[in-house]
Amino acid sequence: MLICSMPDPLLYNGQPAPLSTNRVMLGRTQEAYCYPSHRTPYLFITNPTNKGEYSINNRPTQIGSRFFYFLNPDDTLEIRFREAISRETLLILFTESFVGGSLRALTASHAAQLDNPVGTIDRYPRWPAIPMPFIDSLQSVLQTLVVSALPSEEVQALLFEVVQNAAVIHDETQRQLSCLQAVRQSTKEELYRRLFHSVDYMQDNVTQPLTVEHMAREVGMNTFHFLATFKSVYQTTPHQFFRELKLQKAIQLLRSGQYTVSDVCYLVGFDSVSSFSLLVKKRFSIPPSAFVKESETQKPNFR
Repeated sequence: MLICSMPDPLLYNGQPAPLSTNRVMLGRTQEAYCYPSHRTPYLFITNPTNKGEYSINNRPTQIGSRFFYFLNPDDTLEIRFREAISRETLLILFTESFVGGSLRALTASHAAQLDNPVGTIDRYPRWPAIPMPFIDSLQSVLQTLVVSALPSEEVQALLFEVVQNAAVIHDETQRQLSCLQAVRQSTKEELYRRLFHSVDYMQDNVTQPLTVEHMAREVGMNTFHFLATFKSVYQTTPHQFFRELKLQKAIQLLRSGQYTVSDVCYLVGFDSVSSFSLLVKKRFSIPPSAFVKESETQKPNFR
């Protein structure tokens, strides 16, 4: 892996660089930064530190640490970091043969692979230009890839796992897209992008008292359209989804051992300690005080 500054835009000559092997780059910058629109290979991209602004296929896009994009050959990417803040951008560039071989290993039968060991898939997939959420196994692979000095063979094995994990997430994303009642695929993808942005917005503002109207306005949708579309994909209402995020955040804070139940109640945006306690007990079958006691039993004893 190459840890480096972001690519020099002055070196871009308008043509995609030939790619003969996979490349992993963790680009770092603390300045405003722009790189012109260019065609990509298969490209995995995420921002581990602070969100970055991009244009993907001429569509303004923010990429953060909770999700990634997997771009196709000849998709276009432009980087537009307007603020001078510290950022990390993880870029994994894949050859087509590596993606094809990895997906064939995942989808073709054992018999087919034994009969034709050097075969590839008949048609390379096109990944939708939509954000895809991380799963724990993919996060673990990327963590190993980024922090460890590994020989080339081990790096390639990890990249194989990146493609396979991304394919699993892609399949789940396709299932969610199929829940959207729209004729055109482009409309489904636009609806999904807006719903995903609403979830990301909730996560960024989990301690705030957001209303459904506020969420809908943030993603440019009519409130009733937003409600119906959100439930069709996530099988719950935005209000229930946001409440679950608040409860998960509350448990995280309680387990830290740094806050009282009352502190946490107000920190995550609940108005009543008694109502908060009832919600926690109903959701987790134990009162919030039990999570505080759990943190106390885990503290080291230096006596």
